Amino acid sequence: MKDEELPTPPVPSDADLRDFAFTPIFRGRLFGSSFHARASDSEWRAGVTLWLKSWDQVPAGSLPDDDIELCRLAELGRDLRAWRKLKGGALHGWFKCTDARLYHWVVAEVVAEAWERRRSASKKGLKGASSKWGNAALDARNKQTRSQRLAQARVIATHCEEEWIALVDICGRRCAKCQSDTDELVKDHITPIYQGGSDGIENLQPLCRRCNASKGPERLDHRENDWAERLAERLTLAGIPVKERLAECLAECMSTSGKGQGQGQGQNKNPSGFPAQDAGKGEDSATRGSRASGSNPRANGTSPRQLGTNPRAIKNLSLEMWRKTCLSIDTTKDVQGLTWQTVTDALADPKADRAIEAAGGHRTIADRSQFNQGALESRFRTAYEQLLEHPGAVA
Repeated sequence: MKDEELPTPPVPSDADLRDFAFTPIFRGRLFGSSFHARASDSEWRAGVTLWLKSWDQVPAGSLPDDDIELCRLAELGRDLRAWRKLKGGALHGWFKCTDARLYHWVVAEVVAEAWERRRSASKKGLKGASSKWGNAALDARNKQTRSQRLAQARVIATHCEEEWIALVDICGRRCAKCQSDTDELVKDHITPIYQGGSDGIENLQPLCRRCNASKGPERLDHRENDWAERLAERLTLAGIPVKERLAECLAECMSTSGKGQGQGQGQNKNPSGFPAQDAGKGEDSATRGSRASGSNPRANGTSPRQLGTNPRAIKNLSLEMWRKTCLSIDTTKDVQGLTWQTVTDALADPKADRAIEAAGGHRTIADRSQFNQGALESRFRTAYEQLLEHPGAVA
């Protein structure tokens, strides 16, 4: 078929559903299809895999017209010989469009419905914001393009490529939030630039595309507690000057660790241009010891009250406990004969039990890949931080 005879794509070019954790499959249509009747076992598996993987493409519901990419997406690795044997059956119903990508009418139909629901939800959100802030404020804000907002963020602070590479290295070249090992890390502004965040390295963290796309307006800093110290050391060894804002952040991080309970409240500088809990500040010595040993504060004899009013230390502890809880639950789920009581015994922290309940329970966390992981983490950490601040609330 000549290029001028190709059909136009059946979904909008900006359709992006990568943060959708759920992909609908209509079993009646699937099991009644000619694809199901004619495909071999290997073709069926590769075909359904491509259907599901197409939702993570942009436009959603499309596939690249490239055998190497299709082989990888079909979970065949680099076995092009195997892919070419399966290609005809696996791509049953797919057709090429004018944008040089492949589409499937059934997949496109479901994608278009999901995309329309998303747009409707966005319109409802704008309507709610309009009723709260007024149309004039929204109109003025919408006139600013991302490039304009980024230019304003760079007036506050900037970063160089060497700083970013060093930050990615000290974060283990993984997503700082979900810890996934991926080559597609993106720069996440901890305080979004539309909320006044800077483009300095102190306001950046590496996230995978999925975590970045599902972030929303949250301002959670997922970097390790000592990130500023390690970054400054890495830059110094490489002969790269440590910028004033990073040096101030490092100095305050180190000074905060020596403050006693309740001292320094309201006196913190905020060099990064965003709230103290997101500025990468340090923690007190008791919390630092807890983190170094990999155990919870109770095991080290550290009362939550010793955290004083240091919000950064509390957030660091909640992040650490969330990661330990997920690891413990995942381990328990995968080992036959273990029960959720094993998780309770391993964590040895009643606050964690209460936070697990707030997030929906052990099973919900175990199956978190099927839900909005950011929302689950937020519920768990919010409950845990409240219990750290008010220990008497633990039954």
